[in-house]
Amino acid sequence: MSVYVLFAISVVIATVGQIMMKYSSQRTELTFSLDLIKQILTNVPLLFTFGLYFLGAVLWLFVVKKLPISVAYPALSINYVALVIVSYFVFHEAITPMKIFALSLIVVGVFVLFKYG
Repeated sequence: MSVYVLFAISVVIATVGQIMMKYSSQRTELTFSLDLIKQILTNVPLLFTFGLYFLGAVLWLFVVKKLPISVAYPALSINYVALVIVSYFVFHEAITPMKIFALSLIVVGVFVLFKYG
């Protein structure tokens, strides 16, 4: 499988995981206590989130094996672009012209990294 396909899958998994993390945090009353492990183990969306992070980490091993680390990790910033778009639809967060400008810079930067990095 192409390293770019693995990279894209990794970004999708990370984005879904981060959206699920926010969703889980809004739907539960986790407290720092001795009962925290029980709270986590009985929270299905949070367990799903941890599973996604684990899967993403496994895929990421294959990405960094094939891409220079100086390209792979900065390219992960494309995840920020995906998060802004998804959060617009899921959490109804605003996308302002300044956000569009900033996200455009990220997209151009990632393109340059992949093309010339």
